[in-house]
Amino acid sequence: MKLNSGLVIQQTFADHIALLPTLLADLETCATATRTELAKRIPKNTPGIYIFYHNNEPVYVGRTRNLRRRLSEHGRKSSSHYSASFAFLRARHAAEKEGHSANLVGLSRATLSTHKVFKPLFVTEKSVVAGMTVRWVVIENAVTQALLEVYAALKFKTPFNSFETS
Repeated sequence: MKLNSGLVIQQTFADHIALLPTLLADLETCATATRTELAKRIPKNTPGIYIFYHNNEPVYVGRTRNLRRRLSEHGRKSSSHYSASFAFLRARHAAEKEGHSANLVGLSRATLSTHKVFKPLFVTEKSVVAGMTVRWVVIENAVTQALLEVYAALKFKTPFNSFETS
């Protein structure tokens, strides 16, 4: 937090946590938008948290320094496994449901992106994500963003958020 004098005051953990219920309510009440509507509603370089909705159900929470760019990347046809990470997760899930997971175990993300079985699933899922609606809330502070991402994912029980590390 900056004061008019330019002096920076450190927020405590409790300060960040106290903001979460209000920010979550803001996120829940934000009007949904499609990717094509986003460019009109979100200024460039706006940081924040977003939730993808599929069939009116929250399915994925993310955070970014640039909402407009990041939300566009998730469903862009040319996006790689890095920038379309949500679609990549969905494609992995689809591969498992179709019984392909044994054939794909141990393959890198780059190899999976070009694999004859996985690539069409990834392309399909990027298209699905591109058609989803999104809600967002602007949040400048990176710590508050991180906490709200976890809080919202747990609150909404989003199936594609995992905080596991490799």
